Amino acid sequence: MTRGDAVVDGLKARATPVVRGLLYEEFTPGRTFRHHWGRTITESDNSSFVALTLSYNPLYFNREYVRAHGLEPDLCHPMLAFLVAFGLSVEDLSELGGPFLGVDRLRFHRRVRVGETITANSTVISRRLSRSRPDTGIVTWLTRGWVGGELALSFERTNLVVLAGSASDLPSPDHPAPGAVSSPEATVPADWEVHRSREISDMTGDTYAETYGIGSVLKHQRGKTITAADHTLLTHIAMNTAQDHFNEHFVQDGEFKSKPVFGGVTASLVLGLATQDTAETALWESELTGVRLHRPVFEGTTVYACSELIGAGEGPTPDTATRTWTHYGLDAQDRLLFQGTRSIVVKRASHWSSR
Repeated sequence: MTRGDAVVDGLKARATPVVRGLLYEEFTPGRTFRHHWGRTITESDNSSFVALTLSYNPLYFNREYVRAHGLEPDLCHPMLAFLVAFGLSVEDLSELGGPFLGVDRLRFHRRVRVGETITANSTVISRRLSRSRPDTGIVTWLTRGWVGGELALSFERTNLVVLAGSASDLPSPDHPAPGAVSSPEATVPADWEVHRSREISDMTGDTYAETYGIGSVLKHQRGKTITAADHTLLTHIAMNTAQDHFNEHFVQDGEFKSKPVFGGVTASLVLGLATQDTAETALWESELTGVRLHRPVFEGTTVYACSELIGAGEGPTPDTATRTWTHYGLDAQDRLLFQGTRSIVVKRASHWSSR
């Protein structure tokens, strides 16, 4: 035995393991968690997110375009704000393991800008034992993201959570969860007034509210192969501390034997792949709901996207309209990876297009 071996053996004999995260039994309905840290969004964060997810709406990367709309530049992409609020909640809610199952009623209540700090808290909505996996339960939380005391976003997240031992189901409160969450129609930001200029239409393509009708189904041209750099960087930017996404040694004895991609990254990529064809001229993201992850995604998976227009309505101003798309993520073998329904406020060509 070397001296180094002796030191290591001594450390292992004396060290007390530090365990972070909670078990199913600790998530009693109504319990609220104030997540620590908080995260200030930087220009690098936002640029990296837009580039890695192919989220090509110039509202989030072109300052001239933003100013032409009468807005302050350096808007944070809403899905990045979501990933950060999600990531801040992981240590308290899901770090001990259990797959991320889905998100409902993700709503954006105000714009987030580069330089602003997001904090988060979560309340347990419901819990029940898993019928198919007796060692886990299913827990749903309402998470809220805040900026300077103002509600910026809210969403309901569902995960499998490991049991400590035998657990008894507790009755869950009726929906909605503690605290009212406003409808998508009520979440138009205070700085909504838009300064219309047909000249700025040259900074986007020709995708407007009138481009597609209800029932249109699109197969988006581009796919993207997820690299280690993609999902590891975005996981760390989001401050997601679940180490199965970035610790190769940790996952060797686990269910997957390889690092699964953070589900929020998969969702962001599918929406990004669909953005140029469906939301390039969107001025506001209202809601993302019905998010379901149908199979795990790993490094090297190539993701494609399809979209179906399922809803249309009037916008908050005469030059805008609401559109609701269901987006689907597929792998190279055409297996369903992801689906989610996204509601946006988009420009009307009748008012905005110069072509």
